Amino acid sequence: MGKTIWIVNQYASTPKVGMGGRHYYIARELSKLGYKVYLIAGSYAHKMNSPPNVKDQYEIEKIDGINIVWVRVFRYLKSTSKLRMLNWIVFSLKLVWLRRVIKDPPDFIICSSPSLVSFLGAYHLARYYKAILAFDVRDIWPLTLVRLGGFSTSNPFIQFLQKVEDIAYLKSDVVFSNLENSYVHMESRGMDGKKFHWIPNGFCLAEVENPSSLSKEVMEKIPSKGFIVGYVGSLGVANCLDTLIDAAGSLRAHRTIKFVIVGEGSEKNRLIELVRSRSLSNCIFIDRIPKPQVQAMIRNFSCCYLGWTDSDLYDYGIGANKITDYLYGGKPVINSYSGSSDPFVKYECGLNVKAQEVDSLVKAIETVFQMSKMNRSKMGHKGRKAALDNYEYSNLASSISKILEREKYV
Repeated sequence: MGKTIWIVNQYASTPKVGMGGRHYYIARELSKLGYKVYLIAGSYAHKMNSPPNVKDQYEIEKIDGINIVWVRVFRYLKSTSKLRMLNWIVFSLKLVWLRRVIKDPPDFIICSSPSLVSFLGAYHLARYYKAILAFDVRDIWPLTLVRLGGFSTSNPFIQFLQKVEDIAYLKSDVVFSNLENSYVHMESRGMDGKKFHWIPNGFCLAEVENPSSLSKEVMEKIPSKGFIVGYVGSLGVANCLDTLIDAAGSLRAHRTIKFVIVGEGSEKNRLIELVRSRSLSNCIFIDRIPKPQVQAMIRNFSCCYLGWTDSDLYDYGIGANKITDYLYGGKPVINSYSGSSDPFVKYECGLNVKAQEVDSLVKAIETVFQMSKMNRSKMGHKGRKAALDNYEYSNLASSISKILEREKYV
């Protein structure tokens, strides 16, 4: 093919620095299709386990056929740091000078949100090179900051982000999103609906087929008997784990049902204290495990839990990485979600209950508990088939390639 794609994502990561994210895998698969791919990322993000030691303003590292371009940004101590927001500006400004760093001019540029600000730098590059520009929306900003973060629409920075979002929909040639119904919001902000394409988060089949084993220490914490309701992922406000813990409290007399919560996040210490204060011996916390071990963990669950806040923001769809983890995991999923387009209901591999409604969650857990193992297995099989048919990264990269190439010759 011989064409070049630049993927701009300030928060992109690799297995070496943290974990392989959406754009790392898409970049790798596009490289296999014959493209020369540059994945352009910030040198630091608070979720990185081992941030790269970038001494120069830009450093290029070759990994798995991808050219990783690290753009040096400030390090900060916590996610709410002002330096994190300053990095949005710094990263976008430094994008402008990539033309002095990368020798291969792009035929296509894909710019991912967040951060929204980086679109300004990507747009400048697209105009300079006359490249096709795709805007990849993973969270709808600034709407998410307003609905979930409590920011006012009159906040000057929110108003600035709103202008950037509107410009992005107007100036992009193509708009991708992992949120299936987000086109409704985008059209309300002036986007031509013909630009929109749903590209969900995916998974790498080679990684999940043969997952790494859990450590002996972790295995000892998992109940060896009983019915396990499991959660793997971030422990943040948006994940609604209070609802799961409340359900554990309601089911505490049911000695067979156990709850296992795996991960890290801003809410972890508070949630642990909540469980301790209620003396819930049926609720177990396990520290974050490496991504290659996630499927090994899910094998120990009887069903999986996924929770969301009760917000109309989610009417536009959901795109968490846990969706594909759970689908491929082959276990029934209980999705505490009030929005539209529930993937687990769509593929008949789980139950939907209203978000943050404890009594409904308890009834759903009891429903799955009372199912025969055969019926639970059938539900899980449907989920795995859906994952293989719709979410594998090689298929997603192929779709992206076709969309971009078609746009090139319109």
